[in-house]
Amino acid sequence: MPANFARRVPRTFLLLLITLAVTGFSACGDDTSDNPSPPKESVDLCEKEECEQPEQHCDGDFAVTYSGNGVCDPRTGSCDFTAVSSRNYCTHGCLSGFCQPEEHPQCFNVQCPRPADTCEGDIALSYSGDGSCVELDGSCDFSAVEARTDCAASGQTCDGGRCVAAGPGD
Repeated sequence: MPANFARRVPRTFLLLLITLAVTGFSACGDDTSDNPSPPKESVDLCEKEECEQPEQHCDGDFAVTYSGNGVCDPRTGSCDFTAVSSRNYCTHGCLSGFCQPEEHPQCFNVQCPRPADTCEGDIALSYSGDGSCVELDGSCDFSAVEARTDCAASGQTCDGGRCVAAGPGD
């Protein structure tokens, strides 16, 4: 090096050169140290993943269907079905991956007559009328006509769906 080299080179640049020389890296980022890290083995994360076409299903009121197999992402090993999936909004609800027609066959001829009053422990359950059919599965819903009364709150017990005075030993 010429004698006046240090005076002509800015101090910051000189410190950078010294740092690179001490750490064993060239200015290009190549590892020139005495202990280079061994090359990493490449692992095929998709080797055992086939990304088979999933069954159609519901996601809320959307029917999700697939037209074929997915593609494995080699970085994560997970399947991507974006290119083969479709989401269709179901105006009348989704059941088992299918949009339901306007007139749900599950409720065809289904009647939900008023049940008899009953007890659940000391809770009296009484009904003011018939229930309604749940369109997605054909079951009966009585929540709009059901009354629940805690008989124990008034010192009574439930008998036959009614609160009655507690007898001896109750």
